[in-house]
Amino acid sequence: MKNRKPFTLLLYILFIYGGIQVSAQQVNFKHFSVKEGISQSEIKCIFQDSEGYIWFGTQNGLNKFDKKTGRFTLINHRLPGSLINDEFVYGLTSDESFIYINTPPALSVLNLKTGNLEIFNNRFRYEGILITALYEDKSYNLWIGTIAGMDKLDLKRKTMNKIKIGRI
Repeated sequence: MKNRKPFTLLLYILFIYGGIQVSAQQVNFKHFSVKEGISQSEIKCIFQDSEGYIWFGTQNGLNKFDKKTGRFTLINHRLPGSLINDEFVYGLTSDESFIYINTPPALSVLNLKTGNLEIFNNRFRYEGILITALYEDKSYNLWIGTIAGMDKLDLKRKTMNKIKIGRI
C-alpha cells in the first residue's frame, strides 16, 4: 500500500486555505397543505399555464393556485350527469385557451377564457389504462398517450380516433 500522507496533506491545505471553494444556491420552499386551501394533500399532477397559474390534480379534484394572492380555488371539472365517477385528476396539460384534464373514462376540456367545460368520452376505463401523456399540435389535435397505445382527439371536429402503431 502506498503512502497516503502527501495526498491527505494536500487536501487538508486546499480546504483550510480556501483553494477549493464550494458554494450552494439557496432554494426556498413554501409548504401548502389542506389548511392553506388545497382540497387534498395527495397531488397526482402539476401544471403551470401561460398566465402563471399553477394547476394541481388531486384525489379530490382540480385546484388552481394564484401565486399573486397565495390562494387555492377548487375548480369543478365535472358536468352534471357526466361519466366522471370520482374526483381524481390524473393528468393536465394546457395551451393558450384550454386546460385538458385527464379524468378517466373521459377527458375534460376547460376553456380558460369562458370557464365553460366540455367532456369528451373516450375508450379509457379504470382497468389500469390511464393517460400518461397529452400533447396538442399546431393543427388542433390533442395526442393522447396511454400504456395501451395512442389516440388523437381532433379538437375542431370533436372526434377521437385510435392510432394504430405497428410492432417494431
